[in-house]
This record gives sequence, C-alpha cells and structure tokens, in this order.
Amino acid sequence: MLSDFLLRGLPTPVRLFGLVGFLFVLLVFGSAVVSAASRSLAPQHKVPVSSIQTAVGLRGPAVQRQRAAPQRRPAAVDPRALARGIHPPKPPAAAPGPEPVAPAPAVRLPDPQPGTQPNPPGSSSLPPLTHVVPIEPESPPEESGPEEPPAEEPPAEEPPAEEPPAEEPPAEEPPAEPPLREAGFEDGLNGWSIGGVGEVVPTVVTDIVRTGSQSGKVILTGTQIRSELNFGGDGTGSSADTVEFREGDEYWYGFSFYIVQMVWGHPGAHNLVMQFKSDGEGSPAFGLDLWDVGGNRGLWSEGTATGGQNRFLAPLSERVWYDVAIHFRASTQDNGFSEVFLGRSLIDSRQNTSMIVPTDTYAYIKDGLYRSGQDIPGTSEIRLDSAKLGRSLASVSP
Repeated sequence: MLSDFLLRGLPTPVRLFGLVGFLFVLLVFGSAVVSAASRSLAPQHKVPVSSIQTAVGLRGPAVQRQRAAPQRRPAAVDPRALARGIHPPKPPAAAPGPEPVAPAPAVRLPDPQPGTQPNPPGSSSLPPLTHVVPIEPESPPEESGPEEPPAEEPPAEEPPAEEPPAEEPPAEEPPAEPPLREAGFEDGLNGWSIGGVGEVVPTVVTDIVRTGSQSGKVILTGTQIRSELNFGGDGTGSSADTVEFREGDEYWYGFSFYIVQMVWGHPGAHNLVMQFKSDGEGSPAFGLDLWDVGGNRGLWSEGTATGGQNRFLAPLSERVWYDVAIHFRASTQDNGFSEVFLGRSLIDSRQNTSMIVPTDTYAYIKDGLYRSGQDIPGTSEIRLDSAKLGRSLASVSP
C-alpha cells in the first residue's frame, strides 16, 4: 500500500500512527465526496443522502460498527523484547471498506412540454407503470367423453297436402251425326252414278286412299275432256237414285281429293273438280276449279252464284289430301247462300245467291275432272274419296 511505502523504515509506532491518519484522511475525503454527490443528485432526484451513503457502502453495518468501536492506542513496545527479536503482534488490519462508487452523471430530463405541469416535489419523473392485469393460468379443459351429437329436432309437421279436386271426367262429345248419304269406294262405285261421265269412267284403286282401303281414280290424257261421277246411284248409268236439290234445300256436302299430277287451267278453260250442276244445259251456277292464274295456283270458284267473278280461295299442292266442305241453300230466287271450308277453315262465303240456274228446276253434284281439253291438253290425275251429305260439318268430315 501507499502508506507502507511512505512509512517504510520508520519505527512501528510511527507507522501505525501514520496508517491511522491515512485512514482518517481517506474517510474524510470519502464523506466529502458523498456529500458532493448528494448535493448534485438531490435537486434532480430528491434522494436522501442517507440512501446514497448506504448505496456506496458508507452507511453499511460494518462501517457503523467500526465507528461505534472505541479507538485503542497501540501498546507500548518493550525495547528488551525487540532486542530479543520478539515483536508485538500486529493489530488485525481493518477490513478495507468498499471502494467508493463514482457518482452517476447527472441525467438531463427532457423539458416539459407546453401546457404540462412539472412533477411535484417528491414524485418520480419516470412515467407511471401501466397497470398490468395478472394472467390467470387457463385451467385445462375437463376431459369428457365423446361429444354426443345434438339431438335431431323432429321435422316440422307439414300441413297435409290439399287433395287436388277430383278431375271431372271430360264431357263426352256427342257422337258425330252420321251423314245422310255417303259415297265412298269401299263397295266399288256403289253410291255413284256413271251416267254421262264422259270419255273415261273412274276406277277403284287401293294405292292412295283417304279413308278405308280404296279410293276412286280419275285420269285424263291428251285432249280428253271429262271423267266424272254423279253423287247418288247404284254404280250404273241410271240416274234414278241421283240426289237432287230444289228450292230451299239446305245441306252440307263434303268430299276429299288428292292431286297426283295436274295441267292447271285458267279462266275460260274449265278445269272443274266439283260442280253444282243444274238440270238444264249450260255451265253450272257454282263450281270449284283447279287453276293457276298470276301465280295463284290452287282452288278457285266460278259461276253466277259467286257474283259472276272468278275467286281465288286457297293455294294447293300436288300429292296432298284436301278435305272440302260446302254449306249451301239451294235457290233459284237469290235466296240461297254458300260457305266453302278447306279442312275446318272457312275460305269463302256468299249470301243471297242462286245456287240453281234461275231457268232450271233443280241441281245435282258431280265430282271428277271436267276441262277444256283443247285449251289445256295433257295428263291430269286425281284421287277421290269420302263423299258425304249431312246436316253439319262434322257429319261430312272424313
């Protein structure tokens, strides 16, 4: 130590005295340092001096006991003992106190912001601690058996379905009124008269039919003019059973035809497929023609019962069955009328007409082909079927 170095060579009593004096100076110096540190720190942190002394070890229990113990003077040294080489025991060296701790440098706190109050004396300048809520340990979930599926709710009761109202059975259609007369070809030419049919008598065939299994074939070639059948008869040339229509008679007449091939005529050259023929000579008062005029190829009407004008009624095609029905009242006094249907569609209607030539007595119906062979020569062929006379459209439809 420094004291030992400075006092080396001096007598022991002097050395002891010097050591004590050094310790005293050191203690005084340490106290001064502590006081200065306390004064420098007290204004900023307001920490009691006693606390600083305790912190640096000047107020610890060992120092306090040392201060409280009485100071003993060193015992006198016997010169005779020294001469014999006996030295008195050295006093136990005092435990060195803790080295003084250098005061911490002053910390400059930030200037208070405008509008804030400085910390009051005795309060800490540090921000307050945030209140911490202790986290309680989660208790482990209780072990349980397998979760039971939630009980299924019973399905909501559906209101009983309303029973649909009992369907009323469809009203039975009244049975079709049977025709008054019928002239098919299932029994050959029975129901027709072949008197005055022309150059070619129609024949019965089975290749193309509308109803049943047979139909009538009518064909003209070259310049042939006529191949017709009169409605009503026994298949012979007798006209005894031919149906006649007189003043005021009202009926429905229907028949079907099929065009195999045709030399289409034009006004001034008859090409009749049906005529309402009077008993005298001359042209009929009402007839249906197969003409092609101005691109209107199809069914036409001609005669005085149509107002004296040729009328285009409907387009027609070859190799198709057509059902024609005529509702009429026979008259020679302009008290008659005519309605023409193609299928179920009305295609012509005339009122206050004379279906019978005024100079004649009655009229009858002819089906087939009647043409001006010299004007429209060639091969024309049709089929006839299902001719009927009745009181309604249904009764004469095929």
